[in-house]
Amino acid sequence: MKYLGAAILFLVACNEPIVEMPDGGEQIITSLAITSPQMGASFVRSSVSPDAELVAPIKFTAMATGEIAKVEWKAEDDFVLGAVDAPFALDYSFSGDGPRWVVAIGHAADGRELQRAQVDFTVQKGSATCHQILDGIQQKYTLGPMNKGVKDPVTITLPIRGIDYFAYGAAKKQTTLFMDCELAVALHKLGGAVASKGIVALEHIGIYNYRCIGGGNPDTDGCKPSEHASAKAIDIHELRDAAGTTYNVETDWVIDPDTEKTCGAKTASMKDAFLHENACNWHALKIFNIILTPNYNADHRNHFHVDLTAGSDYINSLSADAVGVDPHLSSDDY
Repeated sequence: MKYLGAAILFLVACNEPIVEMPDGGEQIITSLAITSPQMGASFVRSSVSPDAELVAPIKFTAMATGEIAKVEWKAEDDFVLGAVDAPFALDYSFSGDGPRWVVAIGHAADGRELQRAQVDFTVQKGSATCHQILDGIQQKYTLGPMNKGVKDPVTITLPIRGIDYFAYGAAKKQTTLFMDCELAVALHKLGGAVASKGIVALEHIGIYNYRCIGGGNPDTDGCKPSEHASAKAIDIHELRDAAGTTYNVETDWVIDPDTEKTCGAKTASMKDAFLHENACNWHALKIFNIILTPNYNADHRNHFHVDLTAGSDYINSLSADAVGVDPHLSSDDY
């Protein structure tokens, strides 16, 4: 027995907590408790999300009594995971590592906040092979063929995440594409990014080409191999939407002044703005490590070169702050 003011509180198993009032009546107590996950639990990011990211799926459940009609779940107090009616259960997948906490907020039917409860847990980074990621996103592919310079060769069955691919100048869409598995994962992410802008197809100039940066043979010329030599780069010439509108890098991109950064420059037309928006969005989403536009040099006038150069966020620039898209003070042609 615990005294609460003038009332006597009884916790009765399998029933809602009640207060016996001095006049002999009863009042249901409003309460909220998180029943899953347990406080201090640890989860590993080992599942593949639709965006090809490793995530930790967690089921949140709560027990509520009294006037609580809806429970709102928030991560770190401000990010809303969702709001649910009884039985107050919610599934959510976490991608960020480290200590995390989630708050359950109980609301009455009229929206009033009544109770809060919190659970603390930890999310740890997991691991998956590139093939496991492709399997997780249900991307169809076959292994190989083996080609010089390509570490993990796969042949992807198109489309990729609903995006069709056309070879440069071709009228018929492609049915397969050869690449390194890592690029396949990146193109899946690219598919989500461009689909959100209404794009349904891409025209490209190529992926695999065993050559050096700027030309030459990596085996005989003592030069640095291009990312095309490892099939981890693609040159994108045109974006197309469902209405048939084309956004052509060669004809629609207006080269920005050297004094302006690519992602902050004024644009000259709707199509120019759309191409800028997409290239800069891909960088912001960290889909590719390097993005070169026609601003970079004349060799890139007709395409976006995007690749997965390990550890890079810019091109070998002479300027410490020239990160991102098209650093101007670079001499290498990727």
